[in-house]
Amino acid sequence: DKIIDGLYLGDIRTANNIFSLKSKGVTHILQALGGMTPPFPSNFTYKVLQVMDIPWENLSRHFMDSALYI
Repeated sequence: DKIIDGLYLGDIRTANNIFSLKSKGVTHILQALGGMTPPFPSNFTYKVLQVMDIPWENLSRHFMDSALYI
């Protein structure tokens, strides 16, 4: 889903769809899921946040670093 020009938010299905990513001009991906190897490391630049998909995960500790990456 487009947030603003050049910034998209997607789920794991979209992150694994190279055709969709390339059609939108994506060059960098912020991956918020630990334990998963980026699927297309030769096509995109990744920043991987080592977080778990659980309700009590403290995502706020990654906000500043993620904002700087974006």
